[in-house]
Amino acid sequence: MVGLGYLEPSTTVVKLGAPGNPDSSRISSLLVSEGQWVEAGQTLATMDSVDRLKAQVAQSEAQVELKKLMLERQRREIANTTQARRSALDRARADIDQSQAEYDRQKTLVDRSFATVSNLEKKAKDLQTAQATRIEMEAALERIEAKVPGTDKSLDIALTEQELLCAQADLAVTKASLELGIIRAPFSGRVLSLKARAGERVGNDGVLEFGGTDEMRAVIEVYQTEVDRIRVGQSVEIRADAISTSLQGRVDHIGDAIARQTVVNNDPASSTDARVVQIYVALSKQDSERVAKLSRLQVRGVFAK
Repeated sequence: MVGLGYLEPSTTVVKLGAPGNPDSSRISSLLVSEGQWVEAGQTLATMDSVDRLKAQVAQSEAQVELKKLMLERQRREIANTTQARRSALDRARADIDQSQAEYDRQKTLVDRSFATVSNLEKKAKDLQTAQATRIEMEAALERIEAKVPGTDKSLDIALTEQELLCAQADLAVTKASLELGIIRAPFSGRVLSLKARAGERVGNDGVLEFGGTDEMRAVIEVYQTEVDRIRVGQSVEIRADAISTSLQGRVDHIGDAIARQTVVNNDPASSTDARVVQIYVALSKQDSERVAKLSRLQVRGVFAK
């Protein structure tokens, strides 16, 4: 049994390009050429938005550092203020004790007619002032020591920490946006074709086509009526006019769906609307190396009985 097909990387061919609206994307630099082998994560191209996004990342990083400094300052200020207000409260309590003692002494003198009532009234007023100051100092200390419910954090610290988290989230968003403007290799492989050049806008075909050609396979289309003759592990001989000797492979996977035929021969009388199943034939490492630069080469697959 014979079927027509083509060669492709075992990882399939992927289109790489700037996401989003293609009309708004222009290539700033193209760093690879057709046929070039690249490693996973290597930068292949950059978009014209990268410089602007780098500036936004720098701005976001500065905001994060600013919020960190503000948080540290807030912590120190609260620690210092808390100590100062506790000292002020201690002084207010001491003033009450002293004012109370002065009032009691003056009252005793008035009771014995050794002092006037006006002096007693002055001491009473001093005591009331000291008591009011203590209440004010207690309220001030309570405000600064107020905690977020369920935590041991002060309200001011919690607020500043949330501002820092917001700044860090903004930084993560800008870094992610920057990555969208940099096209990287998703895995080690070969640049199969370039679809756009530096300075051009990116169309529906993306920037380039890419595949892991270190492991190649043949995709052979078999008529739906003959699928039951195919089995996983079956030997397949791959032939093509462009290769001097045939390739040897084995059926690795049988497609799960019936599709319209995509590979046809030069015979104008041949069917172009046949229903087929794609059979994936794995090639040996040696044969993969021979055809690593022949992705999409039309081939014939001869299945062993």
